[in-house]
Amino acid sequence: MRSLIPTYNYKKRQAVAGYLFVLPAILGLLIWIIGPMIASLVISFTDWNVLRKPNWIGFTNYVNLFTKDLFFKKSLMVTVYFAAGNVVFTVLWSLVIALLLNQDIRGKAAFRTIFYLPSIVPLVA
Repeated sequence: MRSLIPTYNYKKRQAVAGYLFVLPAILGLLIWIIGPMIASLVISFTDWNVLRKPNWIGFTNYVNLFTKDLFFKKSLMVTVYFAAGNVVFTVLWSLVIALLLNQDIRGKAAFRTIFYLPSIVPLVA
């Protein structure tokens, strides 16, 4: 029974140390990402400007957005169009570059180095 106690304390200390190392990242995530997201969601259910107190209106903002806003559908379609176009272009261009870099040509290593060098140098410098 005595041999289990030191092992348990060691594992517990290791776990606490791990949590302490992760704690700053979790706090940063909560403060800088999750917190503003929740605040934005709560504010979206109010009729609020900076000069007066927020007035809770529920889903009225969203109902107006989907039914009365003339620009929302067009804006959404333009966003989808550009996002889809960007994805297709990026995938095709990446495939072309990958195929070119894998050709059996003289100086293939030099071309690969020239291509990857700009993405590697900022990490080192």
